[in-house]
This record gives sequence, C-alpha cells and structure tokens, in this order.
Amino acid sequence: MLLQNYLHASRSLAKLSSLSDIRDSTANEHIVSSLLDITCDSDSTVDQIYIAALVLVAPSNPLVQIQCGTLPKTSEIAGTKVGDFQIGMFPVTYEEWHGVRNWAVENGFDTKVGMTGGPKHPVGGRTWYDCVKWCNAKSLMEGLEPVYGLKGQEGHYSCGELGTEASEDIVWRPHSNGYRLPTVAEWEWAARGGRNSQGFTFAGSNNLNDVGWYSDNSGRESHAVGEKASNELGLYDMSGNVWEWCWDHDSLEYVYRRNCGGSWMNTSNLCALGKSSHAGNLPAASWECDIGFRLARSL
Repeated sequence: MLLQNYLHASRSLAKLSSLSDIRDSTANEHIVSSLLDITCDSDSTVDQIYIAALVLVAPSNPLVQIQCGTLPKTSEIAGTKVGDFQIGMFPVTYEEWHGVRNWAVENGFDTKVGMTGGPKHPVGGRTWYDCVKWCNAKSLMEGLEPVYGLKGQEGHYSCGELGTEASEDIVWRPHSNGYRLPTVAEWEWAARGGRNSQGFTFAGSNNLNDVGWYSDNSGRESHAVGEKASNELGLYDMSGNVWEWCWDHDSLEYVYRRNCGGSWMNTSNLCALGKSSHAGNLPAASWECDIGFRLARSL
C-alpha cells in the first residue's frame, strides 16, 4: 500500500503536512515528491509510518571512507596520526538539516531552523551545540547509538546550550557508532586527500577557483554544494563555501571550538590547507552565517 494512501486515512498525513519545513515546497520539494514513492506494511501503526516517512524522505549525504595516515610536515599539526574513519562527501545542506530536524522536534530535541541561501546550500548560522545535537538526532533517527552525552549523566545530549564556557561538559563516547563532528586532524587529513594527496595548496587544487567559493568568486553568498571540483578523495567544498565546525577545543582557551576550511566571505589565504584548520576558533554558543559543519563516523 502506498504510504500516501494509508496516511490519508490517518492523522499522520495531517501531521506531516503541518510541518513548516514540508509546507515550504521551495526548500522541501524532495519530501513532497518522495511521499508518493514510499511503501509500507499495512499492519504498521500510524506512529511507525510517520517516523519511517521522516527517515526515508531525509536527503542523503554519502559518507566517504578515509584510510588512516599521518599529517605531513606542511601541516601545523604535523605528525598527528589519524585512524580510519568516514566523512561526509559534502557539508550538511539546508534540506538535509531539515530532513533530520523534522524528526528531531518530534522526539524531544530543541533543534533550530538554520540559515542558508537555498536547499542545496550548506546550512549556516548554527552553533557548535546545534551541530552536536543534530548529530545525535540523526543517529537515533537511523537506529544508531548517539555519540554525545552530558558529563556525569546517562542518555544523550538533546536540549539546551551550556553557554560560552561549558562546552567541555559535552562528552564524546568513543564506542558509539553514530554520527559526530570530525576532529581537526581528521578534517585536515581528509581535505588534503589522505593517502591520495598530491600536496595541493587547497582541497583538490592549487587554484582555489577550481574547488572553492571565496570572496573573489562567491558574489558574497554561499553556493550549492558540489558545484566545484572535488579533492583527491571525492570530497567537495572543503576549501571555501562555509567554515565547518570540528570537535576540538582550542588548546589554550578551552571555551573555543575549532572550525575549518574558510568560507565564501574569506580571502584565499584563509582557505589554504594547514592554515584554515587552525584559523577558526569561536565559543561553542556563538554562530555566524558562514559556519556550517560536515558529518563524520568512527570505524
């Protein structure tokens, strides 16, 4: 039985249609069209079908497997070793953010709307806390174990922000299999091309115009992901477009969290590898329109 036919006879269709993100066809055309193609077991409960719908219509962002290695001498953290992990092919987009947020707000998360220039653009205007909670929501939504919790507490982190000086109260549970932010070393290793690195200045080229959006070519706005060339590992937009939050805190000022890659607002020098990965430091509770994030998973 088609999901839409079943939902017409239940409260779920009204519930789905009432979500502002689904009403906004400009940003969520994929949700409206995807509902026609979802099938379900006629014995499923209304809530089961509703949750399945939100999972299935959420846009996907493929994860690329990265082999272990050591950052080269040209890195400011040269010699740092990185294990095997996965990282998003693209930064998280506005439509991807909302595909998960639709589920999250129904399941006890206080996730926010987010800022962007369009549905395929990288989401911006999110605090470090927002991104950590969203990672947990996506993990639960897909039946994975959330990575982030609160110090001294059971369960996962889902609500509230801890202010400028308390992000250290968020703990990373390393044995969880869910989604998370990359470390700075992971981010830089992936951006450099990992074992396939050709030693480029930027992620995939010595010419930033080939691979990234920055102040000289962006028109002072973000752009849809994947419009420029990828790097050696098939990763897009790692130099420019938006800065990307990472897990790490500043070694001297613990309240600051790192962000990598430079953005559409920046000059090319801030998008260069080995520099951008250490140039961005902001309090976890702060946000800027040109800061987003990219997913990672441990292996």
